[in-house]
Amino acid sequence: MPLPEKIAIAVCLFTGFLWVRHRSRTAGHEGRAGRTIIGVFGLLPALIIGELYLFDQYRIGPWIDPVIKVAMLAATFAAVGFGFIRPRAD
Repeated sequence: MPLPEKIAIAVCLFTGFLWVRHRSRTAGHEGRAGRTIIGVFGLLPALIIGELYLFDQYRIGPWIDPVIKVAMLAATFAAVGFGFIRPRAD
């Protein structure tokens, strides 16, 4: 994997985890921590590892692959963040 691609993926992972952390803190999940833990620690790493394995198997192009990887990582973080970490409805 070329260095610019590694940097783009590292930045995407770092900002994604910071966004999920921020969303979780602002949502106030004292009573519903189980669902958040399953989404963040169970589903999110499995999806990220699966995506990286999938992209190691299939290569599309040298300039298209990093764009697709970053888009898939962003979509994965968004799906977990919006699907498993919802604000409390008081």
